[in-house]
Amino acid sequence: MTEITSTSPAILKVNLDEEERDYIDYLINFVIHSLNTHAPEIVTDDAVSKYLEEDFGLSVPQKGAQFILQRLAKRRYLSKEEGTYTITSKLPNINISNKQKDTLRNIEKVLKSLILYAKSCFQHDWSDERAINALLNFFSRFGIDYLRAYIFRTTLPRTENY
Repeated sequence: MTEITSTSPAILKVNLDEEERDYIDYLINFVIHSLNTHAPEIVTDDAVSKYLEEDFGLSVPQKGAQFILQRLAKRRYLSKEEGTYTITSKLPNINISNKQKDTLRNIEKVLKSLILYAKSCFQHDWSDERAINALLNFFSRFGIDYLRAYIFRTTLPRTENY
């Protein structure tokens, strides 16, 4: 798991919790950061999807990127003429690296706590890699359902075991 792919979803979650923004809003800072970095003359939904994947490990479909571009145009960062977006004003300087560093520290704390828990409760000596794999396995099976339940304040769905 790279720093980029481990911290980006966590930053999205913090933005959702702390700033009570919708899914388009919490991706806008990532897009602005990428547009500042790549400085394209023409901004397309395809390019935005590609930048998010390359820069942050986030997979956003082109339709989602279209909504983000529309929101940026509403805020007058982009203009649209004949179906083409261009950057019209100076984009704000978004400092994602500090959030990435803070998030990475928190992830490392979780990993260390998990390793200590495995040792103290089950006498297992887990490496960092083993702890990461255990978390990824857990999230691959339960992550989206748990996150959805948390966001929408609903009960967790039934599983085959419960």
